[in-house]
Amino acid sequence: MQITLDLTKKYLRIMTNDEDDIIQNFISGVEIFAKHYISNNIDFANLPQDLVNAMLDHIAFLYENRGNLEVQTPSRITYVYKKYKNFRLI
Repeated sequence: MQITLDLTKKYLRIMTNDEDDIIQNFISGVEIFAKHYISNNIDFANLPQDLVNAMLDHIAFLYENRGNLEVQTPSRITYVYKKYKNFRLI
């Protein structure tokens, strides 16, 4: 699965195109974080569902806190990814 602007907008429940640029920037930023914290060899065209969920969750976190300089560290992606992965195994 791939994280696209349309998928992210559905996840965030946004119907307008007003904030497409900022959402796309969040997607790009989260992809950079995932490369750094998970693996440099991530194939973004074929992501596991657990990682997609973790990345969408982090994009939602960034979107909710836009304009706030007190944003948590990108390691949150790794934490949420592990949470989804462990939840799925239970």
